[in-house]
Amino acid sequence: IFQVDYWTIFASAMAGAYLNLWDLKRTGMKDLSLGTAAAGMAVAAIFVGPAATVAGVWYIREQILAQKHKK
Repeated sequence: IFQVDYWTIFASAMAGAYLNLWDLKRTGMKDLSLGTAAAGMAVAAIFVGPAATVAGVWYIREQILAQKHKK
């Protein structure tokens, strides 16, 4: 049962992080390739872990939003 819990939490965390990047593209704040973003997230999840990947995506999002509001 713990394996199912792990994969469910992992999938929902990655989906939420991906949707944050998709939202940046949808609102026009950043023009990025969603395929490249998904591949980068997959590689990052393997090498640095899923929690660090989600934290990195949120950090990138906050930096983009902060730059947008500075202008």
